Amino acid sequence: MGLLIKDYKVLKALMQHTYHPTLTALALWCSVRHSKFMITSAYRDDKGLHGLCRALDLRTRWFNKKDIDKLVDDINDYWEYDPKRPDMKCAGYHNKNHIHMKVHKRTEYHKEGREE
Repeated sequence: MGLLIKDYKVLKALMQHTYHPTLTALALWCSVRHSKFMITSAYRDDKGLHGLCRALDLRTRWFNKKDIDKLVDDINDYWEYDPKRPDMKCAGYHNKNHIHMKVHKRTEYHKEGREE
């Protein structure tokens, strides 16, 4: 298991805010399931999901494209962002430098994975 935090600013953001419990569960699931897991961005003072404590960014610098796709697919195979909006995903590769993880109040974990 590995969970790294980019720097003291991210650590401070993680410790000073209450995150959505489903996001916490997703982050812990990733840290157990995948190595080299680093949170690079947490709370931000904005009106987006980071500001609502429902999103985290993960470093991808040390992964190749195949590994990134595998990680994103794995998250989305087990975590369903919102059953009412199947086109929305919990994980996505953004700006060629990080994986953005997000949850909704209806996000569901599927222990055996889910078939699409």
